[in-house]
Amino acid sequence: MFGFSVSGSKSNGRAHLQPAFEPAPIQGTESDVIAAINQTQAVIEFSLDGTIRTANGNFLSLLEYTLAEVQGKHHRIFVPPEDAKSAEYAKFWQDLGKGIAQTAQFRRITKSGKDVWIQASYTPIFNDGKVDRIIKFATDVTDQVLQTASASSQISA
Repeated sequence: MFGFSVSGSKSNGRAHLQPAFEPAPIQGTESDVIAAINQTQAVIEFSLDGTIRTANGNFLSLLEYTLAEVQGKHHRIFVPPEDAKSAEYAKFWQDLGKGIAQTAQFRRITKSGKDVWIQASYTPIFNDGKVDRIIKFATDVTDQVLQTASASSQISA
């Protein structure tokens, strides 16, 4: 059973949660783990400047593109134009380049112009102590976001 314990150290007045035991490493080969991730996650890899290097079938299907259509293009093709021009978007990529992961729900735009909501983690990959590239793991949460919005509008009506 997995549990948490509160450590004695605090920063900013908050206690840190730590696993109550030392987690065991994931068993299997790297290729097994990668295959499992690719079965269930939408995965895309970027250069540090946001240029798309590659993407798996789940990602391409969700956003309605082929690899040939996105490879070498910038991430902003998936982002609403007003967001892509913002200072926050520029800082997002700057922080990734500094090794700061980004995890949240994000609105993305498909090739046909539809909104898609994803729960995603943009994770810097380090090589020899320096950020080498960015990989994003995402799950489609569009239905949940729309259900929440519908429920909220019914409550406020």
